[in-house]
Amino acid sequence: MALHAMAQPRFSQPHGLYDGGTLTVAIQANDAEATIRYTTDGSEPNAKSKLYTGPLSVSKTTLLRAAEVKADTLCSPVATASYIFIGSVLSQSNNPAGYPSTWGAYTTISGTAKADYEMDPDMTGDATLRPKIIEGLKQLPCLSIVTAKENLFSHENDPDRGGIYIFTGPPVGDATGHGWTRPASVELFSAPPSSSLNAQPLDFTTTCGLRLHGGHGRLAEKNPKHSFRLVFKEQYGPKTLKYPLFGDDQPSKFDQLVLRCHFGNSWQHWAENNRQEAQYTRDMWMRRMQRKIGRTSVDGRYVNLFINGMYWGLYNISERVDDQFGKDHLGGKKEDIDVVKIEEDGGNHHEASEGDLAAWNEMLQTVEQAADDASYARLDTLLDIDHFIDYMIINQYGGNTDWDHHNWYAIRRRGQDSQGFRFLCWDSEIVFENPAENILGKSNPGGYPTAIFQNLLKNEQFARRYLRRAKELLAPDGLLGEQAVVELWDSLYHTIDKAIYAEAARWGDYRRDVHRWQGNPTLYTVDNHYMNERRRLLNEYFPVRTDNVLSYITNYVDVDDFEAPDEWTPLAASMWHEWDRTDAKAKPLDTEVYAEMNLRRNVDGGGVVAGFSSVSYILFADLSSYDQLVLRGTGSRVRILANRLENHGPYKQIVVSFNSSDPYWDASLGAIVLPLERVKTAKTNEGLTRNDAFVHLNAIKVESGSTANVSAIYLTPGGENTGIAAATLHHDQPETGVFYSLSGQQVKQPAKGIYIRNGRKIVVR
Repeated sequence: MALHAMAQPRFSQPHGLYDGGTLTVAIQANDAEATIRYTTDGSEPNAKSKLYTGPLSVSKTTLLRAAEVKADTLCSPVATASYIFIGSVLSQSNNPAGYPSTWGAYTTISGTAKADYEMDPDMTGDATLRPKIIEGLKQLPCLSIVTAKENLFSHENDPDRGGIYIFTGPPVGDATGHGWTRPASVELFSAPPSSSLNAQPLDFTTTCGLRLHGGHGRLAEKNPKHSFRLVFKEQYGPKTLKYPLFGDDQPSKFDQLVLRCHFGNSWQHWAENNRQEAQYTRDMWMRRMQRKIGRTSVDGRYVNLFINGMYWGLYNISERVDDQFGKDHLGGKKEDIDVVKIEEDGGNHHEASEGDLAAWNEMLQTVEQAADDASYARLDTLLDIDHFIDYMIINQYGGNTDWDHHNWYAIRRRGQDSQGFRFLCWDSEIVFENPAENILGKSNPGGYPTAIFQNLLKNEQFARRYLRRAKELLAPDGLLGEQAVVELWDSLYHTIDKAIYAEAARWGDYRRDVHRWQGNPTLYTVDNHYMNERRRLLNEYFPVRTDNVLSYITNYVDVDDFEAPDEWTPLAASMWHEWDRTDAKAKPLDTEVYAEMNLRRNVDGGGVVAGFSSVSYILFADLSSYDQLVLRGTGSRVRILANRLENHGPYKQIVVSFNSSDPYWDASLGAIVLPLERVKTAKTNEGLTRNDAFVHLNAIKVESGSTANVSAIYLTPGGENTGIAAATLHHDQPETGVFYSLSGQQVKQPAKGIYIRNGRKIVVR
């Protein structure tokens, strides 16, 4: 599908990846009076290029570019077709005609990068590996970039003529080349039909601007395999690419696209530990998981990239987070979009790559005051809190150590109905390394996600919200449970499990043969290195990571995340009064009392949790109208003292502990559930049976020699509907209405616990 608006020459054979043989390619002009001029080296044809006189025989990789000429002037756009022959790829040498033997100068060390174009002959000549490499070349769609070789590899230091692969524009040292953009033709086509993974063929050809992309991946010493950005502007061709690149149900208009090279944890990386951990799926997993959880995310797909017919390796073509991305994913118009990111050039700093920083700065100022509930409430239109919580948990699960001083985007749509900034996973390649990695305490001040997170944790509402969501996602059957994590991981692996053999043949020898750096570089292969790391992740990382992270979170966040049903009443200090008598006919006096409430604190033996340190028979809370007393917390030997009828006289005491051995422990709620009827019929401390018609709570204390931390105390309603709550549903009752978790996710088969149904919180027993 040609995307040019104007007519251009037509080729009789489609571009594509070919096994072999010879193609006969005829070129047809649209203007019968025009001649056709063509090139085969990637350069744009002009009026002096080779004259087309008849069909061409093509039996090796050929970059055919043609234009119509009249009166020594081009009268049509340039048509381009890449004919990639697998035999040519396998024999790809290190000295292609017209290409330099050196690339750009190193930035942080002395020297200049040696050029590397070849496929490693040790691999392509191996009888076992060669067919796997061929399979890898066919597994993924091919993306072919065709441009004059000087646009990439000219050593002339000139903004208009310099090569962007020579002057890479790194964020440190000499930034020459940053932003340099060159015209290029781009083609995307599926591999041969024999590849079963290409059920939906991809096919487009267009022109665009080509520039380098990324931060330290631009440094020649760190990474010889650079990332690119495709820029669609009228000066290079169409101002927007219109093509369903990521599927018919996804956005199909793009102003920019990013070709990610996989820099971190790759075979060409200059650090040995990165080379040993190469998997090429980490960043994609993070972005796919963010989408799987139901949040806005950056889409991408794997391709085999060819530059001027030379295989350049396994790449990931991804959406660029810009105003078009915002319009597609958030709605509104382009001018409604703000995008904030970290710009590394000139030192890491916040930059509004779209819109401005006004709302961003307002959000940061409000976050700093988030401990105050009123300020926290104002965040509703400034920060999408649920989206942010999921974003943080994904990064915490991954143990992302190359973050958050960079490698993130925040995006929002302006307007009264704005949901605030949403943070997007991006460039998350340094994850899944240490199963014990704990980044919960990380706080990068100055408006970074971790500092925002730490400020928000000061608000108890947020802390509960975050903790509940973490427990949901990190549950065994959650989206960050081992099974779901591995399913997504394996789906990505099986997308590229053949292509990584081709990647190894292209770049696995770089640190051994071209630029030795760190450790003892070797020939990095799929079987000897990639599969070792894959086994480590499957056997040592994923099986323990979910529990590790959940443990880190529950230990770090000091809040009870329990959300009681609406009918439950929290026990409050204001419920204690001084009474005129102690029996069922007691009436409260007007005397002001000051009961203690020591919730969410460690209370040692003899200390009071609720009530008074010195138990008085005329100071109590009348709980007679309630059904049950629910206590949440940790520790043991918590004394519930009630129904003392005279000074220093007998009382009723029930001692409970927060563990499964306690008769009142309810595992589904994680709480002590004490029927208050039990207090009425309990024996006194003197061992005498006494049936009372009331429940007068004198105090809740901790027994000598023990310690407890009671996080919350609730009273459940009495009346006709007895049990744990008035809105209790038993599994043998008909299930009516739709059930939602407390974080808003629909639950088809609710287990025991608290849910929202028909707008009310209920307990499923």
